[in-house]
Amino acid sequence: TCHQLASLLKKPTPLPFDKIILLDARSPFEFERGHIKSAKNINFPSQIAKILDYSSKKNLCGICYCELSQSRGPNLYRYIRSYDYEKNNNDPSHLSLPQLYILDGGYKGFHSEYSSLCSC
Repeated sequence: TCHQLASLLKKPTPLPFDKIILLDARSPFEFERGHIKSAKNINFPSQIAKILDYSSKKNLCGICYCELSQSRGPNLYRYIRSYDYEKNNNDPSHLSLPQLYILDGGYKGFHSEYSSLCSC
């Protein structure tokens, strides 16, 4: 949820992962108008391959989102998960990014509650 993510970004506590990577599935125009701080704008399949290569052998948590997390964010999640499974021979124990989530409420919900954690 937006509240859980804000809590992690404001005051990280011991977690079962080392870093959170925020993956913004909105257009570059939307991203430039504002995004959650430290988010990466993802629009091309080649970017996903780079993320999974970076994630491999690291203990990361990925969070996908778009404006409302109703279409583009979930589609990005499905694409990453599918690509990750294919890359790792459909073996869930060897996924590059096993902890992957969708931000409930998307950027709009997050920004309305936590604009200080966004770059506008």
